[in-house]
Amino acid sequence: MRSNRSSYHQAVEPSPAIDYLVGFLAALFLVVGRWTPDRLLPSLNYSPFIEVRLWVAALMLMVLILSGLTVLKPIPTDARPAVGTVVGLSIVYFVYMILTTFWARDTSLALGKVYEMALTLIVVVALARRIRQTGGERVRNAFWVSLIVLAGGLAILAVFSIVTGSSLQRISVLGGGPNAFGRMMGLLCFGSLLMWRRGGPIWLWIPAAALSFLLVILSGSRGAAVAWGVSIAVYLLFSRTRITTKLVTLIAGTIVVTLVVWYTPLGRTITDVFESRFVQLSLEQGYDSGRSNIYQDALELGMENPVFGLGLNAFQARGLGSYPHNLFLESFSEGGIVGVALMVGLICIVTFQLWAHRHAIDSITVSAFVLTVIFSQFNGDLFDSRAVFMFMILTFVTIAQPDLRAATSPPSSLVVKADHGILPEQLSRD
Repeated sequence: MRSNRSSYHQAVEPSPAIDYLVGFLAALFLVVGRWTPDRLLPSLNYSPFIEVRLWVAALMLMVLILSGLTVLKPIPTDARPAVGTVVGLSIVYFVYMILTTFWARDTSLALGKVYEMALTLIVVVALARRIRQTGGERVRNAFWVSLIVLAGGLAILAVFSIVTGSSLQRISVLGGGPNAFGRMMGLLCFGSLLMWRRGGPIWLWIPAAALSFLLVILSGSRGAAVAWGVSIAVYLLFSRTRITTKLVTLIAGTIVVTLVVWYTPLGRTITDVFESRFVQLSLEQGYDSGRSNIYQDALELGMENPVFGLGLNAFQARGLGSYPHNLFLESFSEGGIVGVALMVGLICIVTFQLWAHRHAIDSITVSAFVLTVIFSQFNGDLFDSRAVFMFMILTFVTIAQPDLRAATSPPSSLVVKADHGILPEQLSRD
């Protein structure tokens, strides 16, 4: 009987299928957002049960529960405490923001936001737990591949709508918004660079990255464009490739962009959108889509109760608009100094941990994280910022890989290389 109990509780190897499922579901949750089939089929009556995000979160919850019932073989990682700290503080932030419902002005509006935050929390916790259990390499790979496929499908639909002449202004597809589309194309750009870095053909993935950038411009989202520019700078700064490789990448991308603008049907539309949205509205007229007024309203709203805020969805409850379009101002106006301090603390912890492991980070995923953080300062609300929390966890995957030096006895030369950051990202392309 004792041996049976011992075998019953014996640790098992992590299942690759579960890793791939978690990565796919996380990517699907990020891409699908609030989208429902009734956006394409008006005859279909809306119901929460037709929301794709609800079923994705339900599946992630099942994975989370089952993972708690399964004893997996422990994997030594340097980043395990960091992942635990980040997900723990994320839980504190989400729970606190949910508790602000008790002093919210409009409980019904607040409960709608509670629902969205609960879905996000489930996905983030399930993602973090799987990464802590397995190191997360397969989860991250499945996430990026799924994101590339899903976002690539949106890109193809967008290009088709332009070529056929059905869309000549800001681009969005399947009933989604242009700002969210711009962010997704920015992430697709990094996904394309990742595939090239992993050994994919340059003739496929560099043009894909360049076209993704052009679709960011075609979205007309200035927030997405700024976020893309900052995140590309971060990638070029922290990527551990040779300078010549970076120059080749930039030159090849520039050539593709030039050819597309001058010699394809997309060129005229790209030029029109860039001139109207970025040159005329932004530079000449200084138009900011009312963001300065929205930010001022959010700040004044938070100052009415600076410590604890006015509760979830206070901005909409006051008739000021849907949301402040800024993650930190939304945290302040609804959760006060407590809410914004938790959010700032999260960003700081992630930043410090990544800097401490800067020789071992995945520069692609870190750059994607930067993109989502910058984008969240210009567009969307807490649910739209779910990518920030998801990439917070995914950035630790590379430094969370098993410490092979502790498990084996490699030659001293290999130990020196490992100490200098020769990790999976560098093993593909230098």
